[in-house]
Amino acid sequence: MSLNKSLHSLSKRLDYLDNDVGNGNGNSKINNEKIKYWKGKKIIPLSEWRKIANHTQYVSYGSSQLRIEEAMQYFPDHYNDWLFLFDVPEGYEDKASQWYCDYRELHEYILISKYSLDTIKKMIEEVFLSKYERSILLP
Repeated sequence: MSLNKSLHSLSKRLDYLDNDVGNGNGNSKINNEKIKYWKGKKIIPLSEWRKIANHTQYVSYGSSQLRIEEAMQYFPDHYNDWLFLFDVPEGYEDKASQWYCDYRELHEYILISKYSLDTIKKMIEEVFLSKYERSILLP
């Protein structure tokens, strides 16, 4: 039952992303073009974002080295789960959480535009179904 609820929730999110593109809220339609901005923030190469954020030092020495304010002015063009490897500085938790949600939406949209909404939905359903089948078969 929770599998169906999860699929339904994900499907609604994907529909929202599909319908939300290009409606004047800062998102750009792709149409075989590269997105340059997302929610009012410029999309830059991941390597450039890491330099701006001082990400290398941050990973080496911990969160005090991350330039969070500068980093959240942009979105990296490639997805990386490890952007905020450690906790963000105190006072930035909510802002960083919203930034990260927007960042994930951007990359969900990029995947949808690259592979089509139907293909992404099928891929996600297959992943959920295989996990569900394994949970039933394994004790």
